[in-house]
Amino acid sequence: MNISNGGVNGFDYDTKMNLITTANQNGIVNLFNPYVCEQPNGILKGHLRAVLACKFMTARAQLISFSADKIIRIWNVPLQICIHRIANVFPKGPEGTQSNSLFLSFTSDYVIIFESFRQSSQLAGSTTSAIACFSPFATRY
Repeated sequence: MNISNGGVNGFDYDTKMNLITTANQNGIVNLFNPYVCEQPNGILKGHLRAVLACKFMTARAQLISFSADKIIRIWNVPLQICIHRIANVFPKGPEGTQSNSLFLSFTSDYVIIFESFRQSSQLAGSTTSAIACFSPFATRY
């Protein structure tokens, strides 16, 4: 059985819940028992494009995932439902730049997003800067 349907972009392992999660090309996040990997224990659907990254937040029994359409979803792992969808948190880059790469860093309470820009003029070099840092658990943004 082809679970990933095109490939896996990222994965994470949580020792407390004893689960492996995979970020898949088909827009699905799978949850696996590390000892029985033939079929997923859970299938989290909701992303419309490829899932690029996923990370467990053990203290909250939650999972955070990020997709190619720049949507962040927060999932309740025991219930296997999306409890929060975050969109449009990405500002545009400076004028005359072209975005090359997007890097994510997850902590237990924050998501930090870095973007690498290349100058489109004759100036050499590129810059990497944090473009967003937020807590998905804040009551207001």
